[in-house]
Amino acid sequence: MTQTALKWGVNPADVPVFLRELWELVADQLQLITSVTLTGFRQRPLPGSQGARQIDADRLLLRASRGLWRCQACHRAHLRPTPLMKCLAWRCTGILVKENENPDNYDLMVLDGRFDMLRPREHSAQIPAADREELERLFKGDGDRVNTLVCTPTLELGVDIGALDSVLMRNVPPLPSNYGNVRVALAGAIGWLSTSPMRELTLMIVPTSMTH
Repeated sequence: MTQTALKWGVNPADVPVFLRELWELVADQLQLITSVTLTGFRQRPLPGSQGARQIDADRLLLRASRGLWRCQACHRAHLRPTPLMKCLAWRCTGILVKENENPDNYDLMVLDGRFDMLRPREHSAQIPAADREELERLFKGDGDRVNTLVCTPTLELGVDIGALDSVLMRNVPPLPSNYGNVRVALAGAIGWLSTSPMRELTLMIVPTSMTH
C-alpha cells in the first residue's frame, strides 16, 4: 500500500496519515469493510483469526465495463483507470493506456454469446446394448438430455444417430474406411485433437499415406 500511495502522488512523509485516513473512510464512514468470524470444520472459529475483516458483499454493485487499461512497461492489464494512470504492479513505473475490447477474446465471447451446456454420455462397447440404444434415442430426440456422445468405433457400424453439428476426432482414423463411415459421412464440421503429432502431421501433409 505504501508503494501505491507514492505512485498516486502522496508525499512520503504523509503516507502513514493517508493510509490511516483511507482505512477509516472505507471501514468506518462508508462501512465497506465489515468484521467477520472465519470458521472452519463444523463452523468452528479459526484460531488466530479474531478481528478479521472483509468487504461487505451487500455493499457491492456490479457494473458492465468496456475495454481495459494496459501498462506500457510490464503489460499488466487493469480493469479501470488508476490515479495518474500509474501501473499498480510491484516496482513498475509504467503508465496505463486504454485498449478497446478484442472481438476475438474468448472470455468476452463466452459472456456475450449464447452457448448450450454440454451434456455428454459415453457410447462404447463397454456400455450394454440396451443402454446404447437408449442413448441413441435421447441423442436423436428433440430434448437436450444428451447432446454430446463420447464414442469409440461403435458408431462406425451403421448406427443412425441423426444429424450432427460437428465431430471432434482425437486423432486421424487408422484406415480410410473408418474415416468415411462416421467421421466424414455423419458430420459437416470436423475438429482435431491430436495425441501423436508426428503421425498426424504426416497424414495431413500426405493424405494418401492413410491408404497404406
